[in-house]
Amino acid sequence: MDTYKVKDSVRCTLFDGLDHDNSYILFDGKRHWQVSYVLFFVVSELSAEKNLEELQAAACNDPTLQERIPDETMQLVLEFLENNGLLEGSESVKQGPPVQTMWLKIRLMSGETLKKLKILTFFYNRFLFPVCSVTGVIWLLYILFHYEIRELARSLLKLPAEQLFVVWICLGVITTFHEFGHISALIRGGGTPGGMGFGLYYIMPVAWSDVTEAWSLPRRDRLTVDYGGIYFQLIAASLIYILNELTLNSESVRIAAIVSTTTLATNLSPVLKFDGYWIACDGFGITDPMREARRMLHPANGDQKGMRQKQKVIFVLYLLISSFVLVYLYLLMLRMSLAAVQILVSDIRYFAVNSAQIMTALSWKQVFWFLRERAANIIVIMFLLRLITETAKNFIIMKAGDGDHHIS
Repeated sequence: MDTYKVKDSVRCTLFDGLDHDNSYILFDGKRHWQVSYVLFFVVSELSAEKNLEELQAAACNDPTLQERIPDETMQLVLEFLENNGLLEGSESVKQGPPVQTMWLKIRLMSGETLKKLKILTFFYNRFLFPVCSVTGVIWLLYILFHYEIRELARSLLKLPAEQLFVVWICLGVITTFHEFGHISALIRGGGTPGGMGFGLYYIMPVAWSDVTEAWSLPRRDRLTVDYGGIYFQLIAASLIYILNELTLNSESVRIAAIVSTTTLATNLSPVLKFDGYWIACDGFGITDPMREARRMLHPANGDQKGMRQKQKVIFVLYLLISSFVLVYLYLLMLRMSLAAVQILVSDIRYFAVNSAQIMTALSWKQVFWFLRERAANIIVIMFLLRLITETAKNFIIMKAGDGDHHIS
């Protein structure tokens, strides 16, 4: 008789959402599904190898089920686990072509090493947490309203290579603190981080961390983990900005702090699967913010369960505010992209008109000087090209129907 066992990375825990009394979250480190008690029971039992008869015997002795699971239901559950690569020896049959937004991804620290970050949990005490959060919001609003998009775009494109390198280093430091925020919040809640490393997100240096165990925490603690990265990033960016103004007065460091703050827009948005998405999930007790928004617009298309009126108002306000901040970032990217393209076209035209003279007097020193002065422009063009190609890949995958991993 065939035996079954789920992979060690598969976990299933109670989902303490708004009104899902018998709902659970199944996750494997990368994907998650909202599932019923039957699937929760089967996954729990298959943490050790069992055959069908042993599973059915356990179901009869279960205080909730108290009887055999219908053969058809059991077959559907096992097919679901196998088709999604959750059983030992199985691979997902629904995997589409990978969309690589992060590359050169390397792991530098293990979970055991990261446990030492427990010292940072003091940032979540009852006094410091609300004070720093309010201060961070004030800082974010100051940056958004004080720095004009056009001038910020021009400042970035004017940076020579060595100053751009300083910006990259500062951004790397700030994103490291961002991940420290997630990790320390997870440790505070009683979880263990899976590791941490670095990579390039499109063309920007970023840190990453594995906080999958957050799914095993209560919703309030999960929300703290979700918000922890933004919280620490606001603290790091504002402190770097203030210290730079008081000491170095470096334009590169100033721009890095400003850019780091403005890019929080992508993290705040519940549309993209970044921190804001999970903040909306755990803050409102839902599994898909966009599905909830569609349900609010077309209540006849979904069930009548959901958020209460007060929660709906807060949810809509969160969508509107985060969308406003996201529009700011997109306008900045658009300004930079248009300016970079204009500079590129101008350089091409200049070369076309003066190519003979340029090639006659060309030297390696001049080539180096040109690349140094156009470093930011080249990076923006690279970012734009990569963003276009990855967006096209995402669109193709969405059209193929791959990507919805929620099972009600």
